[in-house]
Order: sequence, then C-alpha cells, then structure tokens
Amino acid sequence: MDRYALFEAYPGLAARLPRLPLGSWPTPLVAAPKLAAAAGLPFALYVKRDDLSSAVYGGNKVRKLELLLAPKAGGRRLVVTAGGLGSNHVVATAALASRVGLRTRGLLFCQPVTAQVRRNLLAAVALGADLRWVKDYPGVVAGYLAAIGEGLVANGRPPYVLMPGGSNARSSVGYLNAVLELAGQLREAGQPDPAAIFLPGGTGGTAAGVLAGVALAGLDTVVVAVRVVSANLLPEPKIRDLAAATLRLLARREPEIGRQLAKTGTLGRLAKPGAGGLFALEGGHVGEAYGFATSEGRAAVDLAWATEGLKLETTYTGKALAALLANAGGLAGGAGPARPVVFLNTFSSVDPAGVAVGTEPADLVARVPEPLRWCFDRPRRDCRCALAGQSRPFCEAVRSRDGWEWG
Repeated sequence: MDRYALFEAYPGLAARLPRLPLGSWPTPLVAAPKLAAAAGLPFALYVKRDDLSSAVYGGNKVRKLELLLAPKAGGRRLVVTAGGLGSNHVVATAALASRVGLRTRGLLFCQPVTAQVRRNLLAAVALGADLRWVKDYPGVVAGYLAAIGEGLVANGRPPYVLMPGGSNARSSVGYLNAVLELAGQLREAGQPDPAAIFLPGGTGGTAAGVLAGVALAGLDTVVVAVRVVSANLLPEPKIRDLAAATLRLLARREPEIGRQLAKTGTLGRLAKPGAGGLFALEGGHVGEAYGFATSEGRAAVDLAWATEGLKLETTYTGKALAALLANAGGLAGGAGPARPVVFLNTFSSVDPAGVAVGTEPADLVARVPEPLRWCFDRPRRDCRCALAGQSRPFCEAVRSRDGWEWG
C-alpha cells in the first residue's frame, strides 16, 4: 500500500517533490493497552509502528531514504554514508539503495559492541556494503573526503554522499508525512490530538520532521525528542531550525503551504525556544554516552516485548520509551479525560538479510573486513578513538576485563 498523506493533502506536490516508493504507507497506529496497564499510565497509549515500514528493512530510515535516493544524479553508482558500528542507517541504506543501482560504503565509528551491533554489522556485510572502520568523528570526515577523491579520480564524479542518519530538510519531509498519517488515524479511531509524541533523537531529522508536521497540521501536541547523543551534538535549536527548513522547502514547491505558513506565523513560532509549546528535548536518558544502555532503557525494552510483543533496542527506542514512562504523570493533563500519547517505534522489526540478533553464521563473520573483526573474535581490542574520552569509566572497566588498550 502506498497512500502518501502529504500528497493527498497537497496534490500538486507529487510532481514537484521526487520520491522513490520504498515503504508501505500508512504504517499502523495501534493501541498498546497491556503496556499502558503494566506501566500504570493514566492515558491511552498508541504506538506508531514504523518498525513495519518496509518488508525489506523497517524503521525510520525508510521514510528518509525515499526522498534522499529519489533525486540521485545519473552516472553515480556509490552512496557513502556513516554511523556507529551498529548503525541502522548504514544497514537501511545498503538494503534500499540497491533498488536504484547504488552500492553502499559505510564509514563506521566506535560504539559499545552489543549483540545488536554485531547483528547489524553482519547484515551490512550480507547486503554487500563496503564497510570501513574510521574509529571516530574526525575519521568520518577523512572517510568522506577520501571517497570523494576516489570518485573524482576514477570517473570525474563524486559519490552520492549522505550524512550520518541521513538528516536534512528533504528527508525530514518523510516524518512530516508520518504526522499527517497518524493525525488521520487518530481521527478515524475517534481520538483527539495526542498530548505528546515521543521519539528518540539522534541526528535530529526524524524529530524535526515530526515537529514540522505538528506545526503544519496545527495539532495541539508536544513533540518530545529523547536525546540519545551528547548535548553538543543535538542542541534544541538544531531541531527547530531543521523543522523550519523542512517547511520552507515545501513552501517553495507548494504555494498553498507558503500561504498557510504566512497566515499562521508558524515559522516564527518554531524560532522560539520550545517552539511555542510544541517541542521538548528530553536529555535525561542518554546514560554514559551514545550506544551505552541504561537500566531504565533495558527495563522499557523488556516491558514492551512482554506486554505487546514490540521489538525495541537499548540505543534509541528503549531510551525513548523509558522517558515516556518516567514522564507519565506530567502527561496526564488537568481536569477531564487525558488525551492519548503516541510512541513512535523507529526500530526495524525485520531481520535485515535474515540475520537475527544473536545469530552469527561463521561464513558471514569470515566476510567481515579485518579492521572490524575485533568486534567478534579478537581477545585484545584496540580503542584509540577520540570517543574514549566521552566514556572513560566504561572504557577503563572493559580495558581491565577484556584487554583493551588505547594510545
């Protein structure tokens, strides 16, 4: 099914905003009464099942890649992107870019190696991705520059470059569309606007798209982005500015949206801290650093699976659900019936390339590039990246236990 709510609301946009259909829209919006009851929530909880966005690879990257891959310039055959060792974005790009004839190179930097991280590494290998170990953020920059130079030397064209997470104004349109979907689904269920929409915040593109959608649709809803990276990587203005850029992009292509924004003063509202009551950035669930699980996040993951059979993970969605549960009292509202709250499940429930968590076929492990093999089988693990300083207690504990060293 491919019903694109944004194009239904503004039919002229379909011809002016290229999109490559990769997902199944709308994704389901389902009530989660067992989870709500187990957590003692005083409101109805709904889950936007973006984990089911594609049978190839679900999660939030599908909505972004539909818009990022559509305008690919002719003649390019390589897309280069980056992420942590267990990057969902790199796996999704490898799974979906092949649909438009693009090979994927993934530049990978350090994060704690869990079973989920190893699963994603093996999935990327199985999907044919060219994985490069770049260690840290400076290494990412060097990896991009090297790929651009290689392309220019080889055929005079740089590769198709996607930033980590694929977040920009174009890709955020995908999550503006998601808000129009869920608003219609709630109306069909006889429900009012949600009091809040909770989602994880990494590079900020998903949060910006949701905020732009709430602002454009005029919903009485607070978007709560639960930060899973350090504060300097995701400040609040970054998300508000990207939401505004997303709306300006659409306004340039659809005059009706421009008139609507001018009439409502929406862009001015997004320029204010908290976007005039539409946005909150929750920073209390990061834990030690990106990729490091928290006890609250683990508990949320376990509760979602035990009550509703929802697959979450500890880096993004577990922390976002933990924040929702921790803020339940403040979301109940005042007198009168509490409005529903929506949790956006951005994790893929599809096992990419048929590789389930905990399944590590020897033939796939053997295909992992040697610089990344330490994630599976090296007793001594070198940790010389700049990220060690962000998580010194963890690194020191692992060093004493498993023999890591850093220079």
